[in-house]
Amino acid sequence: MNKTLLNGSGPIQGLKHHVQQRGAEVLSSFDKNIPPWPTHFVVSEQVQEPLSIAQALGFDSLEEMSSFLYDHSIVCATRRWVHRGDRLDKPPLEEPTMMETYLGIGPKRKCKRHRTNKNEESNDSQSSRSNVYKTNQSLSEAFRTLSKRHQEMPLNGELDAWKSYSFQITAGRLLHLGFEIRDSPEVLRHLASINGFGSSTMDIITDYLRTQQCSRLRNLESDPDRVAMKNMMNIWGVGRVRAKELVDAGFKRINEVRQAVELGNLQLERNQYIGVLCYDDLLEKMDRTEVESIGKIISNIFKMSYPEAEVCVMGSYRRGKHACGDVDILITHEDYNHTVPPKALGQFIDELRQQGHIAYHLTFISGMKHELYETIPDAPSHWSPQRDKRDKSSSSSYMGVFKSPCMTGKKRRVDIKFYPWREKAFASLYFTGNGYFNRSMRLWATRKFNYTLNDHGVFDRGSLVRVLDTTSEKEIFEFLDISWREPKERDSFDAVKGKKNGESAAQLEGFSSFTSFRELSGKGRNTTSGGAPLDRPIPASTRFLVPHNKIPRDDVMHNQLYDSKALTKN
Repeated sequence: MNKTLLNGSGPIQGLKHHVQQRGAEVLSSFDKNIPPWPTHFVVSEQVQEPLSIAQALGFDSLEEMSSFLYDHSIVCATRRWVHRGDRLDKPPLEEPTMMETYLGIGPKRKCKRHRTNKNEESNDSQSSRSNVYKTNQSLSEAFRTLSKRHQEMPLNGELDAWKSYSFQITAGRLLHLGFEIRDSPEVLRHLASINGFGSSTMDIITDYLRTQQCSRLRNLESDPDRVAMKNMMNIWGVGRVRAKELVDAGFKRINEVRQAVELGNLQLERNQYIGVLCYDDLLEKMDRTEVESIGKIISNIFKMSYPEAEVCVMGSYRRGKHACGDVDILITHEDYNHTVPPKALGQFIDELRQQGHIAYHLTFISGMKHELYETIPDAPSHWSPQRDKRDKSSSSSYMGVFKSPCMTGKKRRVDIKFYPWREKAFASLYFTGNGYFNRSMRLWATRKFNYTLNDHGVFDRGSLVRVLDTTSEKEIFEFLDISWREPKERDSFDAVKGKKNGESAAQLEGFSSFTSFRELSGKGRNTTSGGAPLDRPIPASTRFLVPHNKIPRDDVMHNQLYDSKALTKN
């Protein structure tokens, strides 16, 4: 284990000699901007104020230092850790215990991994960060589960949607706190003083700390009406309204729906019927190997027609998750900068179907053959589904059900998108997610600069002019003055932070209000053109394009259609 500690003078020289005898390397200087960085800081127990340490190390705030420690897996330990042993016995340094860390800053803990199945919650719903206090992470997972239950078991419409949203925000915030939550009056008072931790949230946290359970979650999961709503909404293509209709009609379990369909007593829309056929498979998570196998098949067949295309797996796979609910594929090609061939994706989908890889289509796009779309294998002879409205535009997005190449008989959801080259970075950002990180970036762009950010670009909200031309995700972050986040770090609303002072999107005015939730979710959107002035420095890589009345017609259409489209990839 390579232990590096910061050098000093005076009494520190004795400490330096001591740790070198135990196999540690001591750095002569520290600069937060220049590696190498230490794996451990050793702090005297007499230092009572962590902010003084942050300032001595060149950080502007304790939060900035905490983020740096998270990002670089650095542990703050006390001298007690170094002096473990005696004068004669100087064993090699091991990771400090909790009692040997300075004010609980470290040691860093790894998230446990376990294989999931359809009856388990994936451990990957936890933050991808490994440097989170154990209690904070447990609380975060409880709030994430609360959020998910309100989303998938709604009874009160928009109120459940609001609770799902607010609990997810809290879950992310818990992962970014610079201290460990404990059942201590002092700690709880401090937590309650932080924006977003109101009385209702604090009641849930206190309940969990004292019982190691979440009574609100237990009540949700034991409500028979909510359980029935969850069972119906787990059918692909069934939303809250349709699920409520099915529950009101007496359907509580998927087997009851299957039986009614087979007997001709229940008519479902086309995609809902496919959702019933594939119910169990679509709820089951895939491991990364299976996702990679599906991605390779799609890439190899597409490149038979377009050898220079870039075919990338996005979504939770790109964020490093070990279990994925579906496969998101993004295709771009440098030869198609402004538009993509109108029938290319549809013709490719037909080729996948004819080669036996596609089980069912969930969308109809230009280039596909009608007869291949309309055919639904295994449908009852008496059954005639309602036809969905077909998309007759040259859509660049397809949804379908793929036959697993790894698990015989299993069906997996796939989303395949073909985007123009100049939209590559924006589409990549959008389809990587997660949804709350994307919402946060969108809110930041709107509130800070009066821009609209979506999967096609960054646009001025007033003129609809495209204001950034790039194929680099990093340049989008730079342009919006946001600190860069690797895909695995895009785990929550609070992960979006300004580069200059660490301000987060969560600190922007009204972010946690019900009104702001409606704005982010596309309900009651504020269409005023207020916002920060646009006379700010522009990166050298940026160039302004012509106004929307001079843009090719397809661009104008995209700007108008997607102006209100939130970055909400889950």
